[in-house]
Amino acid sequence: MTIVRVEEVTYGVTDLVQCTKFLEDFGLTPLEPEPAGAVFRTATNQIIRLRDLNDPGLPPAVAEGPCIRQIIWGVTDAGDLDHIAADLDVTARNPDGTLATTDLTGFSIGFRVARPEPVEVARRRINSWGVTERWNDRHGRYERARPLRIIHVALDIPKAGAAEATRFYIDRLHFKPVEDIAPTGTFLQCEGESDHHQLFLCHRTNRAGINHVAFEVNDFDEIAEGGNFMTQKGWEEARRLGRHTVGSNVFRFFTAPMGGRVEYAADMDKVDKSMPTRFWPESPPHHLWVLKGGE
Repeated sequence: MTIVRVEEVTYGVTDLVQCTKFLEDFGLTPLEPEPAGAVFRTATNQIIRLRDLNDPGLPPAVAEGPCIRQIIWGVTDAGDLDHIAADLDVTARNPDGTLATTDLTGFSIGFRVARPEPVEVARRRINSWGVTERWNDRHGRYERARPLRIIHVALDIPKAGAAEATRFYIDRLHFKPVEDIAPTGTFLQCEGESDHHQLFLCHRTNRAGINHVAFEVNDFDEIAEGGNFMTQKGWEEARRLGRHTVGSNVFRFFTAPMGGRVEYAADMDKVDKSMPTRFWPESPPHHLWVLKGGE
């Protein structure tokens, strides 16, 4: 069984109009609306659905208010789905082949064959000491961000039972624990990926809920310009531009009306399966640096 990426995220929301506007400003591509709500996609064809909080077709909520109601993981092929169906307590198998179950925290999770679409991204030329790539030209502008993909999801899980909840993903779904931070949580990498993590189970709280969903963009400039566009549209910045210690990616966070936060991310660490898990008895600094205002 090989899980390769986040395939779909479904939110239950209280204000569909506001959430739709938020995701449009964030840079996701709107698809034809469904009777049950709005649908968006990333450049690589991951789906984000918005549905009314009280929609009876949604899986049960783990928290009050707007929140993620289901995460679907993409697998390599139909054989992986058969393996999952035989190994897990699958509660449903939908007509499109999607399997549904719950993890040990109560989050609804699903599995289906991944349908990635290729996207061409031009690496921007840079000039630095000893390296000159850009001659007789200037650096252009993005104006706003256009996310390439969902790069990871971060979920809050209760401290009580956190070890068992994390082992479910490691033992049953073959995620690799890349960084295990005793007071904070575990960064997990799915079997078919090399990015630092696709899932972060954060046990800083005593309740379950959404922490954030991270969307990868091309580079540092797109994070800065996309974030500026969001603030100009009036959306609340939850964490200013910075670079994480764990994972090393550049980030910028916004408070999401769908629940939790969303993150622009770029330049994350790559980790192969030979790297042993890093254990942290104490939490490292959240960031290597973060943009500060004037005193």
